[in-house]
Amino acid sequence: MIPIECPKCGRGGSVPPDRLNARLVCKACHTVFHLDNTGRMVLGEPESFDMKTNKSRADEVSSLADFDLAQTWNDIPAAMKYGVPGVLLAVILYLNFGSMISSGKAEHENRAEAILKSVISNNKSKFVAFATPDSAESAESLFDLLHGDVEKGQFGSDALISPQLFNGAPEKDSDLTMLVVVSKNGGTEGPMTVTIPLKKGSSGDWLLDATSALTAAQSAATPKKK
Repeated sequence: MIPIECPKCGRGGSVPPDRLNARLVCKACHTVFHLDNTGRMVLGEPESFDMKTNKSRADEVSSLADFDLAQTWNDIPAAMKYGVPGVLLAVILYLNFGSMISSGKAEHENRAEAILKSVISNNKSKFVAFATPDSAESAESLFDLLHGDVEKGQFGSDALISPQLFNGAPEKDSDLTMLVVVSKNGGTEGPMTVTIPLKKGSSGDWLLDATSALTAAQSAATPKKK
């Protein structure tokens, strides 16, 4: 128990420890008082939870009122204010429009070039992913055949790939034939020419017709009888 004494009339008594910051009333003079957190007797009502909450909110509002947005903006270094947003904008533009502005090539030309790059980089899974669903099996055999030619010609990652439209109109046809010339960077000796038939998929992408391409490649590789 905590011994207490009315701060007005001096009548003594005692209260349990859990009565800190609780409302106390003197039985002699009916004075309202309370014990603060230090155990000191204080006249008047104790500070309630709601009063503390309201005070805290008032302090927050006061802090916001003291916040000077203009001054804070002026304090930020110019490189951070303008450089970071500029970089973010460039990244967003590249992600959304990079495929259109990076090479300036049409979609069917980019697809034909990507197909040959996957052969040169020995990425069979990517090559098969470019094929139409019904020609995936033929795509695996076609890849092996083309990659063998790439190794014989010793074409590296720096090879020059030039796709050209041979047959069809991209604006109206769903079937195109591309001729892709692969040559060594810095030289014209030993170029390789590959026929790439493309079909427009259900999503509008150009896909490799690997079955037709494999037939054409096998026919070209078969020695002609005299």
